[in-house]
Amino acid sequence: MHREYNGTKTHWITLDFKVFVDRKKVKNGEPHKFDAVEWFTLNNIPDPIHSQLANFLEKYKDKLK
Repeated sequence: MHREYNGTKTHWITLDFKVFVDRKKVKNGEPHKFDAVEWFTLNNIPDPIHSQLANFLEKYKDKLK
């Protein structure tokens, strides 16, 4: 991924995975880093989103069901 963030060019490697999750077994293993684990439909993703999420959703739209 390449982007410009606050006037600075940045880059990183992304590893994308599609997994099936049992929502009853999911827990926040790093509460010092994350406030919550929440579930959203593709049509109900809250704002703000990561700058690359729209690109991810477009790239994988046929695989995200």
